Amino acid sequence: MAFDATTCLGSAVVPWRRVRAGWLALTGASGVVVAHVVGYTAVYPHGHQRAVYLDATGHGYWPIAVALAVAAAAASLAAAVHNGWLLARGPHRMSEAVPFWLRLAGLTTWQMLLFGAMESMERLHAGISPTVLLSSPEFGIGLAVQVAVALLALMLTRWFERLGSLVANALADRARHVPRAVLRPVGQHRLPGLPGWSSSRSRAPPPTVIAQL
Repeated sequence: MAFDATTCLGSAVVPWRRVRAGWLALTGASGVVVAHVVGYTAVYPHGHQRAVYLDATGHGYWPIAVALAVAAAAASLAAAVHNGWLLARGPHRMSEAVPFWLRLAGLTTWQMLLFGAMESMERLHAGISPTVLLSSPEFGIGLAVQVAVALLALMLTRWFERLGSLVANALADRARHVPRAVLRPVGQHRLPGLPGWSSSRSRAPPPTVIAQL
């Protein structure tokens, strides 16, 4: 996403650090789950074998994690569309204050830390020492995949921002081309049958009408 010192959300001006923190939380949470699925599927391609291993390593909560990750991904993309809308329509235009590679490094680091914490807690819950992760192939693959997932997340964010900007610009162009009715000011409409008579608030007829009478 594009971040600046401030960003306009509705009528409020929110510091970009809060916006960035929220985006990192949503995108990182969904990205970790995606990388987790890729890593475990690569090591355990058969569904039954993978389910048994997940159950033995403290993954009983996994269906809930997947559902939350889907919701987080949807919220992150919706926020990207809204941000793109604000870029096109808002009075405060945000700039690329954080370079792309730096955002990629930040998102990747956050996902790796979150992935490591999740895996450690899962092993502890199952009564297994987290040190086994050092020799776990699925853990190594999961860490490596975080880079690709973070890159994909940033690309999707940029695409959805552009989508929001395109929609905002299209609606603005359509509004500019809608013909507006030309309205006369009050008091300039003439009453039928009486030339020179105006619908103004004057009590007496204009001099031209008196001359004709």
